Amino acid sequence: MRPHRAHADGVKVVDASGLTVMPGLIETLLHPLTLYQGGQFGQIAQLMLSYGVTSAQSVAGPLHQSVELREALEAGNLLGPRLSVSPPLWEGNRLFYNFARTLRSPEVADLEIAKAKRLGADFLKSYVRAPIPIMERIAQGALDLRVPSGTHMVQPGAATGIGGTTHLSATQRMGYGWSKSLARSITYQDAADVYGKGSFGLIDTLFSAGVLAGLDPGIVTDPRFVLVPPNFVTNL
Repeated sequence: MRPHRAHADGVKVVDASGLTVMPGLIETLLHPLTLYQGGQFGQIAQLMLSYGVTSAQSVAGPLHQSVELREALEAGNLLGPRLSVSPPLWEGNRLFYNFARTLRSPEVADLEIAKAKRLGADFLKSYVRAPIPIMERIAQGALDLRVPSGTHMVQPGAATGIGGTTHLSATQRMGYGWSKSLARSITYQDAADVYGKGSFGLIDTLFSAGVLAGLDPGIVTDPRFVLVPPNFVTNL
């Protein structure tokens, strides 16, 4: 923010007197291709701008189509926030989601990471069944690209060099990887220490946020909420 002053010709000036000015918001976890394939990404992308979200981070999706979306947004052919893209969820011997890939050997992992580098991926994600040696390769690939990386496990995520977790707690396949107790959802000091030391980061997310409407039904009639397309409101 600066005091008012004279500007050169041709500079666009917005008079925000009496208004609240804030930086653009960042959506830190998105799977845009799951919305795109359902014909809903266009709605969601415009809605994000309406609520002040100007940047969004995909943390997994088909890479070629994700790059296509990124380029369409950059070119102005699609209206929405700027998009950072990621390759598919990188798994181990099997997968669950259709936008995942199985990296069954170091050789396959190297091919996938090389593709991500060639297409300029912005984020690399190791998913819940990736073997530890594969996680190490993913971590190094992200360092080579100078982009963030993530996983669901606190450990061995931090130990392998992955940059952080994409949730505080989410699905995983290693019993020692949970960040909180199942009974009372308590996060203990050992997990807090991993996040608090070094550069191991956390993308926190709200699972099943629709429960908020149950706690306060007025949310669906709030004037700030009416921008949401009716088909989404009905699902609440």
